[in-house]
Amino acid sequence: MKLAFAALLLFALAALAPAQERPEFEVASVKIMPPGNNSESYMPTLDIAPGGSLHISNRRLDEIIMLAYNIGVKQLAGPRWLTEPTTDPTLVTRYEILAKVPGDAKKDQIPIMLQKLLEDRFKLQVHRESRAAQVYVLGVGKDGPKLAISAPNDKRKPGCARAITDAGAAADCYGVTATQLAQQLQSLAPAYFRDGPIVDRTGLTGTYDVYLQWMMQQQLDAGMSGPTMFEAVEKLGLKLEKKRDSAEMLIVDRCEQTPTEN
Repeated sequence: MKLAFAALLLFALAALAPAQERPEFEVASVKIMPPGNNSESYMPTLDIAPGGSLHISNRRLDEIIMLAYNIGVKQLAGPRWLTEPTTDPTLVTRYEILAKVPGDAKKDQIPIMLQKLLEDRFKLQVHRESRAAQVYVLGVGKDGPKLAISAPNDKRKPGCARAITDAGAAADCYGVTATQLAQQLQSLAPAYFRDGPIVDRTGLTGTYDVYLQWMMQQQLDAGMSGPTMFEAVEKLGLKLEKKRDSAEMLIVDRCEQTPTEN
């Protein structure tokens, strides 16, 4: 009887205890970018030092959700306006996010902070499912990787900066792991990976600086010549192979296109 009463008392105390608050940014700004300008953009990794800042520039909302939940193209399902954006650059809505990470935060809390920011500003609601899917497996080429190891004291923020010109596209990536590179590739050239996400199977554990140069799929379709994204990856001593595998899906149950005011 005493044990039952004690258990009941503990349950009641637990119910009255305040719920543990999720970590969040100190301050954050979310704004819609002017339409029609996608020539330059920046997508970071979330490997940000405590007290640092998160800066996302000129990226679509689906790309930001992928970053927050560590998923790639075709791992996101939801409303068509979100998962199937138009190819007309003048009609694509892009966003800029500036956010300050608390000085006492841990790095593994930063994805949770970005998820909470999306929930607060875009009313995002999601759930996860595992499904069989077509994937692109990122592996090591037969001659081994040709990746530059990042300098330990490099002050540049980890991530990829992309530029698009009439002659093609290029990206400088700093301080990225192989897993982060797999995710970044999908944001840098989404038209190449419409059939499924990229899954890292390289086994590489380092942090690298990478330069990529390729032709956008739209440019190739228009008859221009130049390296594909697959060929750009091969120059790094890596390879992408299309296979059937299981992949975790993120299902968007609710999301608004216009963020609430800062």
